[in-house]
Amino acid sequence: MKTIGVIGLGIIGAAWARNYATAGVLAGTWNRTAQPDAPAWKESSEAVASAADAIQIVVADPAAVEGVLARILPQLGPGKVVVQSSTIDPASSAQFAARVEATGARYLEAPFTGSKLAAEQRQTVFYLGGDRALMAELEPLLAQVSSSRVAIGTREQACTLKLALNLYRAWVSEDAVRGLRRTLEEIQGDAGDADAAGTHAAMAVAEAEPIGG
Repeated sequence: MKTIGVIGLGIIGAAWARNYATAGVLAGTWNRTAQPDAPAWKESSEAVASAADAIQIVVADPAAVEGVLARILPQLGPGKVVVQSSTIDPASSAQFAARVEATGARYLEAPFTGSKLAAEQRQTVFYLGGDRALMAELEPLLAQVSSSRVAIGTREQACTLKLALNLYRAWVSEDAVRGLRRTLEEIQGDAGDADAAGTHAAMAVAEAEPIGG
């Protein structure tokens, strides 16, 4: 099986790194804010790219991805794969893929959904965009940290879907907050009826349950 390195040790990246380490495939990790206690910690992103067959990037935004690529591009070449899992726009995906492929390396767009708990329990869902053969090649690796790998189509389509899912989640969350506010107002009106207030509170919590990551 190929080895993988994780660049970006936020809540999700750190959970993935631990699961990759447990599976025996983690070649290196790096984070902008040093985390020397992380599994397979390296002193630079370049060292991760040099050590791993696949380099998974999970950072904040397109600017952060661009910063990582600027550092690791000299370490890329034939046999290397960049797995880009940050939330980015389609235009950035096309630009980043072109830069990676110019080195002879390959590029897979792999945005995801899933919470911290999902990442810890290997329940992340990846939405893959790019070459189908590359998806199949990386299946054994990505299966170590996820429950599903969904082939979407092009890299740009995978990014578009992730952005759409984020917008939907934001809309649902806003609607849930409005519903919670209305329910709490009703609870105040039912203050003299403890059973009714408890029922309303339970319904409010259920309706406000977060979905995905």
